[in-house]
Amino acid sequence: MTNRTATPADAPLIDIPRHPLWMMAYDGAWSLWDRQAERIGTYGFHACAFVLYARYSRDRPRAAGVLDTLLATEHTSPLLPWAEWLFYQHSGDRDRLARVYPRLAAKHARLSEQLRQPSGLFGNWAPDATSPRECDEAVDTSTQMTLAAGCLSAIARAVGQDSAAEAHAAEQQTLAGLINRLCWDGETGFYLDRRADGSRSSIKTTAGLWPLIARVPDAEQARRIAAHLSDPDEFWRVHAFPCLSADHPRYAERGASGRGSVWPLDNYVILRGLERYGLSDLAIRAADNHVTTISHVFKETRSHWENYMPDYIEPGSIAQPDFVPTAGIGSVATLIETVLGLEVDAPARTLHWTPRFREAHTIERLRIADAEVNLAVSPAGDAFEATLSVSAPLTLALRLPDGTRSVGVDREYRFRY
Repeated sequence: MTNRTATPADAPLIDIPRHPLWMMAYDGAWSLWDRQAERIGTYGFHACAFVLYARYSRDRPRAAGVLDTLLATEHTSPLLPWAEWLFYQHSGDRDRLARVYPRLAAKHARLSEQLRQPSGLFGNWAPDATSPRECDEAVDTSTQMTLAAGCLSAIARAVGQDSAAEAHAAEQQTLAGLINRLCWDGETGFYLDRRADGSRSSIKTTAGLWPLIARVPDAEQARRIAAHLSDPDEFWRVHAFPCLSADHPRYAERGASGRGSVWPLDNYVILRGLERYGLSDLAIRAADNHVTTISHVFKETRSHWENYMPDYIEPGSIAQPDFVPTAGIGSVATLIETVLGLEVDAPARTLHWTPRFREAHTIERLRIADAEVNLAVSPAGDAFEATLSVSAPLTLALRLPDGTRSVGVDREYRFRY
């Protein structure tokens, strides 16, 4: 096996013997977290992206501290309620949720006021000067505000604020309707930004893929979006998915930031969105592509990069090395969730598992609230045998081809798939 950096003690320990490069990149991401987590600062997108993989750490105060810093400053992000909700899915800390909810709601309201356009959509929260986008009204920012409203609704309900939860849910529904009415282009089969005069841009970017994560499309719209993602002339490149469709004249095969780079946060959102619509085959294929590519780049450069080239297995032509905010999104969060099929629900003391990865693998020290989970999978003839052991009672929700079944696990559970 290729030499591995020691996985820090506060991280889950994963071993997939047939994928030593994945393991190198996985350990490298946690090593970077161990050394440089304090470099996140107060830029909202970075802090929220960091939480996507930092929530897997057993050092929860350190991960929560990044969110606390952001909450305590004037800085914010449309993604902040989502980041807090995802963190809660791992910690089950309802006291924290109750404590932060008023500030989350206030920041969301201020951001809504600052960015809202006359149409009801939102202006571009994080413009990129390198991108050819025409987005006076940005479909990604509008979707992020929709996602935030949905998460605020869930948070409010979890802390007993039912009337506030209903108000946030109504906002979510209204924004989703606006995105479908104003940004969906039926001829193209894609969500597009809007220009200042209210016309739709013709430029396909990953901004138009964000609606998947917020469940804005219907099933047919999601299917049409997936067709764009599968098209090698658009988004299915050597490294899927570039932020600008390859059929645009300003597409750059080496990325050039907003002209085609592959961004780990965008990929995570796309993959999770595809899974929400049952488009798991494409999600798994793309996750394998993404994790494998960044692992090869890590082997050659010993670094996790801000973004990557779409048509070469290299860092993006405009990209920072050792980029801790997104270092573990692909090699940690995507690996655990999309490739291995695991999803943590600490408030319900439940581990959701879709056992579809048909290779020997183990994961140890996976934290769910106050419990730790160890999982081992090994070949058994034509099938695979899985052994799950827990330090405290949990529910295992198995998603199998013939349906979902829930099993209470006190100490150990074994099954075949």
